[in-house]
Formats: sequence, C-alpha cells, structure tokens
Amino acid sequence: MDGKDSLCKILNSLIELAKPLKRELLLDYLMGRETPILVKKGLINLESFGCGDNKDEEHWMEVIDQGVEVGYMKVKSEGVGIMAKGKKYLKKPVEFELKGDDEEGEFEKDGGSAMLNQMVDDVVADASGIRTVSSQRKRAIIQAIDRKIALDDFANNQGLDFDEVLKDIESLLSSGTHLDLTYFAEEVLGSDCVDELVDYFNNASTESLESAYDEFGDVYNEEELRLGRVIWRSRNRVGVKKK
Repeated sequence: MDGKDSLCKILNSLIELAKPLKRELLLDYLMGRETPILVKKGLINLESFGCGDNKDEEHWMEVIDQGVEVGYMKVKSEGVGIMAKGKKYLKKPVEFELKGDDEEGEFEKDGGSAMLNQMVDDVVADASGIRTVSSQRKRAIIQAIDRKIALDDFANNQGLDFDEVLKDIESLLSSGTHLDLTYFAEEVLGSDCVDELVDYFNNASTESLESAYDEFGDVYNEEELRLGRVIWRSRNRVGVKKK
C-alpha cells in the first residue's frame, strides 16, 4: 500500500505546526479532534488540522512509525518533529510503501546503513581505545562530510538528534577545522536560501541566532538558521565572530 499521500500530509502538518508535537496530540490533530489542549494552543485553526480524518488512527500510527524509521521524522523528548530528510522528501515525493516488520527499511535498501556502520567501525578501531566517544563521533562526522553523506541520515543512523550533530560541527569549526557542508545545505535549503543566509551573516553586526531569528524567524527554523551560520563560518574559516 502506497502511503505517499499520508506521509506528505503528516510532514506538511509538522511544518505548519512549526514545532514537535507529542504523538497522541499529533494523532488528535490529524484526526481533527478538538481536544482541550489543541483548542488552548489554537492548533485547530491551522489549515492542516483534520487533514487525516479519512483514515483511522492505526493507519497514521503506522505511517508515523515508518517515517521515523527511515529518518523523515524524529521522536524527540518534546514530541514528533520533521527532519531535514523529510523536507527534502516533500520537494519530490516518491512512492512510500507501507510495509510489515519483516521488510527492510528504505535506508537499508540503498546500502547507506551498512556504509555508515562500517565508517564508524573504522573510526572506533583507529581510536584504539585512546580517543573519547566525543572525539570518535567528531571524526565520524568529518568522514561523513568528506563522503558527502546527508547529515540527517548520519544522525538518524547513530541514534542522535540532528541538533547534537550541529553542535559537534560548530565545535569543530570553532577549533579551526575546515568543513564544507555546502552539498548538504543546498539539498536541504536550496542554493538561493544558502546564499541569502550567508549574505546575511556577512553583513550582520552579530552572528547570534536571536538576531537571525528576528530577521528570518517566519521563514527558517532554528536548525536551518544554524546550518546557514555553519556554512558562513566554514566559508570564512572562523570560529566565533561577535556574540
């Protein structure tokens, strides 16, 4: 059964919600249930509210679970949120076959999981027990960037939030490591948006996210702004500008 339309509805809903939502609330939102919490938050007034009332709850749970499995969504402490890979999927949706537990996930089919697992195994072996887990992870990130692996896929495969990967990248840049993430940023944001953010940071008096959010908060979320700042830092080979 092709779940493409259902997946797109969930991903578009998460974009409109603009923040993660607990699974139970997300199901209520999709089903169009005017629960006290959704009413209090004003979420019933959003365009995508009730977009899934043509399917039962079990269907939506299956789509969410499988979407999380392949990295389109992430279950965080604050709820289900969309990942960069999910945003890329929306730009060019393809068949999303709903499957049973005995079938392989999409990421395993394309060989990405095996490649990433081998990469991390190589890093750990090379560390010889001397490096810390953090150092091993940072080296794995550098290798992933060198191989132009999508960093949201890398984070998902490692069981990390994309936020944690961004923090490591920011730390690497601050320490003087040169990283070129243009390939990933342009896939996620598009080249025009990357140029817009780089141009902003080139001319801004501060690189603080608060100022960037004041300027672009209605266009980009925090992770996208951080990614834009990372690209700016990498192109200028700087660690910290002004707070």
